Amino acid sequence: MKTSTSKSIRPLVSLSLLCSLFLLSVVCKGQTYHFRQYTANDGLPTNAVYGGLQDQRGFVWFYTEHGVSRFDGYQFRNFTVEDGLPVNDVWFLAEDQQGRIWVNTFSNKLVAIEGDSVKTYYESTSPDFQRFEFITNGEDIAIYEKGTAHLLIPDSCCSVQQLPVPEEIKSIPDYLYYPCSRDTFIRFHEEDTKVSRVANEGFQENYLIGKEDTKIRTWLNHKYRQSCTYWNGRLLVWPFQDSLLGYLSLQSDSIGSFNLSQIFGSQPEFLRYQRLHGQLQIQTNLGLFIIDENMNGVDTLKERRFNNCPIWA
Repeated sequence: MKTSTSKSIRPLVSLSLLCSLFLLSVVCKGQTYHFRQYTANDGLPTNAVYGGLQDQRGFVWFYTEHGVSRFDGYQFRNFTVEDGLPVNDVWFLAEDQQGRIWVNTFSNKLVAIEGDSVKTYYESTSPDFQRFEFITNGEDIAIYEKGTAHLLIPDSCCSVQQLPVPEEIKSIPDYLYYPCSRDTFIRFHEEDTKVSRVANEGFQENYLIGKEDTKIRTWLNHKYRQSCTYWNGRLLVWPFQDSLLGYLSLQSDSIGSFNLSQIFGSQPEFLRYQRLHGQLQIQTNLGLFIIDENMNGVDTLKERRFNNCPIWA
């Protein structure tokens, strides 16, 4: 892989850098995290970073409204429309088995960064196109094209394969389903009495919801459902401006929740998910909560203030 510097990658570019860019050493659950503040003066395209990931080579990637930035432990290499991005406003990144960094924007072009090059793999020409939605499962990646019901699988060359989508999914509004793998979808029902896992070849598994389960019915109602993800056989759902992050398993017929107000001290304003090294990061404006494959909380980083400056602990 060609890099922007001849120096080796600094080994202690940790995942903490993805969550905070502040100069600080703190102890969290027995671990010490070392933070250094990086800003646009150090080479970032902007001081406002949406999120990031650490790839299999150790590089740390950030996505912002002004492009993508790769950090090797010494300096930043930025990618913008001048390098081939369709737009500069990037709101998600994902890495595949080949080490390609897939870039998600609101553009109709699907691109990936390979080395120092940005390559276009697919461009939607449908007037029904809405956006791309990335489906990541370990090192596997698929892209769902909302509005057209196309499921795209990148190949080893510079193109994508199109897989069929269950017929049942094609006939319902997009707010009533969620893609969770390359051939499986979660279907929500208007009456909020059940959730279904639907796959190709007619497979379907239902989770029935009783009338007394009012909390679950609220979680699943599309009018309140702010974000969701599918993680190790469980559907995680966060209602808009709710203190609880709920989850339910269609396989074991069980439910549970995390109280975000108790974890962070107050209710988050936004939330997103990032899979990394067999764990799921719950990223919020108040900090970071990490869970393992068994839904156990393994670490928490919270934003605190010292002399009116944000720190993480």
